[in-house]
Amino acid sequence: MMEALLVWGLGVTVLLALGIAMRKRVNLKVWIGGIVVTAPLVLVLGLGFQNDPHQIDSPLIGRPAPDFVLSPIDGGAPVRLSEQRGQPAVVNFWATWCVPCKTEHRTLVAVAQRLEGKVRFFGVVYQDEPAKIQAWLDKMGGAYPQLLDVGAKAAIAYGVYGVPETYIVDGNGVITYKFTGPVEPQSLMEQLTPLVGS
Repeated sequence: MMEALLVWGLGVTVLLALGIAMRKRVNLKVWIGGIVVTAPLVLVLGLGFQNDPHQIDSPLIGRPAPDFVLSPIDGGAPVRLSEQRGQPAVVNFWATWCVPCKTEHRTLVAVAQRLEGKVRFFGVVYQDEPAKIQAWLDKMGGAYPQLLDVGAKAAIAYGVYGVPETYIVDGNGVITYKFTGPVEPQSLMEQLTPLVGS
C-alpha cells in the first residue's frame, strides 16, 4: 500500500509540474481542478488493483472448522471431520460440472500422495449427482475420500461462494487458510509445509 501511495504522490507531483510548465498554454486553475477531481479516483482504483479479485476472505480463518458428517461416494463409513484432528486436513469443495476443478484435481491428488500420512485430504462434492461423480472419478482417479454433501449443508456451513474452494485446517481443527478458485501446487505446499513441519 505504501508503494501505491508513493507512486500516486509522484504522479500528482509530475502532473502539477507539467501544468506549471505549460501555464501559458493551459489554464492553470482548470488543470489543478482536474487533478483535484481525478487524483482521488486514481488512488482508489490503484489501491483496488492491489487486491486479488479471486481471493474472498473467509470469516472462518482462525476459527474451528465447521464439523460435518458426510458419506463417501464409494459407500464407506461416514466421515466426521472433528474425528480427524491430530493431523492437518485439506477440505476441497468441488463438482463435476466445474471446469477449473478438473485441473485442480491433478494438483490435489499429487500433493495428497506426496504428503500421505502427514495430511488428510477430503473432497466434498457440491451440488452434484452420485452417478456423474463416480464416472468423473473413474476417469480422473483419486487419492483421498470424496464425500457427498447432500443438501449442501457442509457448503453452507463453510460459506462456499462457488467451487472450487479449498480450506486448510490445522491439526487442532482450526482453519488457517482458504483458497478461492483452483489451487496451485506451490501455493498449496506453502500453506501445508508449516503445518507438517517439513
